[in-house]
Amino acid sequence: MRTLFWLFFFFLFCGLQAQDYVDLAKFHYQSTGDNKFDSSNNTTKIDELSLDVTLPLKLNDKTAILTGFAINKFTMDLTEFGDNTSVSSYLLKAGLNINHNEKWNGTYLLLPKLASDFVGESQSQDFQIAAAALLKYQKNPNMRYKIGLYYNSEIFGTFIVPLFGFYYKKNKFEANLTLPSVADANYRLNDNLFVGMNFRGVVKTFNLTQSYQSLGQEYLGRNTNEVMAYLGYEFNNGLIIKGQIGYSIARSYRIYEENDKMDWAISVFRFGDDRVQLNSDFADGLLFRAQMVYRFHLD
Repeated sequence: MRTLFWLFFFFLFCGLQAQDYVDLAKFHYQSTGDNKFDSSNNTTKIDELSLDVTLPLKLNDKTAILTGFAINKFTMDLTEFGDNTSVSSYLLKAGLNINHNEKWNGTYLLLPKLASDFVGESQSQDFQIAAAALLKYQKNPNMRYKIGLYYNSEIFGTFIVPLFGFYYKKNKFEANLTLPSVADANYRLNDNLFVGMNFRGVVKTFNLTQSYQSLGQEYLGRNTNEVMAYLGYEFNNGLIIKGQIGYSIARSYRIYEENDKMDWAISVFRFGDDRVQLNSDFADGLLFRAQMVYRFHLD
C-alpha cells in the first residue's frame, strides 16, 4: 500500500524537486488568554478550530486534479457586554496542478466558501467565491520561487492579494514563504525533532444572521497577523505534532452593517474604506496552538 501511495504522489508532484513531501491533512486548536476590550475592563478569549484536507487525483504525468476542503470555527465575544459568539467557514477546493515543463509548475484553484454565524436561516451573503493561481519556478534542487494571485468576493467588497515567495531546503534547514499570507522556517535537531517559527496573515469576513449592534443585517471582518515559535516531533508514519506559542499583531474582529463596504482592497491597501465600526476592538495578546499534520514523504 505504501508503494502504491509513493507512485501516486511521485507522478503528481514530480516537478517539485525542492519539496520532497506533501501535507495531506492539518488540524489545529488555538486559544488565547483574556483579551481586554478597549472601551471597558471586560475581556474575551478567542478559540479556533481548523481542519484542512487536500486530496489530489492524478490525470496524467503532467496534470492532477486537486480537491479537498477546509473547516474553520472561531468562538469569542464580539461585544464587551454580549454573549459568546461562534462563526464558521466551510470551504471546498477544486483545481489543477500542472507541470508545464521541467522548470515551471502551476497550481490553479477555485475556492467556494460558506462563512457565517449560522444562527438564522441561510442567506446569499453566506456564500463567497475565491480563486488562486500560483506559479513555481525551480531554480535548482534547493530553491523554488513562487508568484501568484489570490481573489475573494469578501462581504466588504473585492479583495485581491498578489503572492510571492520561495521554498528553500538545504541540509537541516527549511524555509517556505508565500507572502503576505504565510511564512515558515524550521531547523531539524535530529530526524524527528525540529524547531521553527511561522507567520500567518488572515483577512476573512463572516455574514452575521443575528444582529449584534444595530437593527439591520451585519457582517464580521476578521483581520490578524500571528507570529509563533514552535517545537515539533515527526513520527516515522508521517504524523507530526506541534506545540506553538506566539503573539497576535493588529488583530481585529469588527462588526459592520451589511451595506457598509469599501470599493476594493489589494492586500493591506484599501480604497474607499469609510466604514463605521459598530463594536469595540480588544487588545492583542498571546496565542497557544496545538497542531497535528499528516505528511507524506515522496522519498
